[in-house]
Amino acid sequence: MLRTRPSSLLRPPTHSFSISRYSTAASTKTQPLPSSPSTPTASSTHSHQSHPHPTTHRPTQNALKDQLRALLRATAQPVAVITSLMPRGAHSHFPHAKDSKCRYHGATLSSFSSISMDPYPLVSFALRIPSRMAVSLGPTQSDVEEGNKPIMTINLLSQHQPHTAHLFSRPDLHPEPFSSVTYTLSPDGLPVLDDSLAAITCELVGGPIPLHDLEYLEGRSTLPKRWEREGGGVSSELFIARVIRVEDVRLQNGEGERVPLIYHQRGFTYCHPEQLPIKPTNTN
Repeated sequence: MLRTRPSSLLRPPTHSFSISRYSTAASTKTQPLPSSPSTPTASSTHSHQSHPHPTTHRPTQNALKDQLRALLRATAQPVAVITSLMPRGAHSHFPHAKDSKCRYHGATLSSFSSISMDPYPLVSFALRIPSRMAVSLGPTQSDVEEGNKPIMTINLLSQHQPHTAHLFSRPDLHPEPFSSVTYTLSPDGLPVLDDSLAAITCELVGGPIPLHDLEYLEGRSTLPKRWEREGGGVSSELFIARVIRVEDVRLQNGEGERVPLIYHQRGFTYCHPEQLPIKPTNTN
């Protein structure tokens, strides 16, 4: 049984996507060419075949985005809040945060995934740009000189924390979210949110990967282009980080079983603790 929270608590994540139907042109059948001694057979050319060319029947970008948004809204996603230290002066770049005195920054992630366990435990997440979190994870001059890597704590939220997800998703409405939640500090001095399902501290393994520059992603350019916001558009950067520690989480809501908070169809949901996991069917 699923329990759903009101969808108004959190505006749709930047990277949630969906699906609608579109028509495709009918395909035409072609007759295979007759083989001859001068015409190589499929088996003789197998090692020399190139990848098939993508079909020219593609939806428009807007139609494709609508389809993908609907598809991913139907797929439950974990909800996480990333916390970091805010470099001095970074608040001044964002109007709703100019008066903030908090040395920490946090943001609700709309894209988070574990991508590797061996040989190194790696996770990935995406951030909208421009954003204070993207700025806070940028290396300072002293970091570059001393060879330090930016670190952050990723708090995986539990069923008790839909309000926490909302607080950290709307900096325009909640410029001081840390004043409304309780937390402890990790050995690195980063906030670990109370009652989270789990928390991990990570360090970036490299700089952000710009998701707006297709030429750079495809290897056709060695330097990424700077994001130029046009017509109210948005972009994101992808970060890859190495997990260096699993943190202890303080519990304020008792010792009961905690289950992950998930985002599904524009609302918060969680699996009931009494619901048994589905076991795979033995097909042998």
